Amino acid sequence: MTTAYSYMRFSSAIQEQGDSIRRQTQGAKDACQKHGGHLIIPLTGQRGIGMEGKNRLEGSLADFYRMIEDGKIESGSVLIVENLDRLSRQKPTVALSGLLQIINAGVRVHTTQDDMTYDAQSANVNGGMALMASIIQIGLANQESEKRVNEYRKHGDRND
Repeated sequence: MTTAYSYMRFSSAIQEQGDSIRRQTQGAKDACQKHGGHLIIPLTGQRGIGMEGKNRLEGSLADFYRMIEDGKIESGSVLIVENLDRLSRQKPTVALSGLLQIINAGVRVHTTQDDMTYDAQSANVNGGMALMASIIQIGLANQESEKRVNEYRKHGDRND
């Protein structure tokens, strides 16, 4: 059975009080049931730190990256996220490097929203089409964050 880690993140205080954590938790459980994973560690991130990349420097996602670097996450494990924007909303070149760090370590990334799995093998199939799709998602996430940051500047409600 595959070891699965679930990373959950939300952008605003409103989302924290709403359905975000329940929805992401249920998505991870459903993915484990469907794909044969065993959910070991739920990794809950801080609110609103995706765009600046703080989630790569502090908190549970940063710990996950360190465990990969230290060889504590076994190759073949899977990191479950709702969407790639949970990992980062930084500029595409920066966000892509994080995704590649994970999959090049032999860890798959599974997105529950579209039931996609990204790994080193699939990223290179069909001329890298899955990897290109991930770049598009990463770019859209960054655009959405930039829009939300501009809204925050106008209205004062942190929502990146």
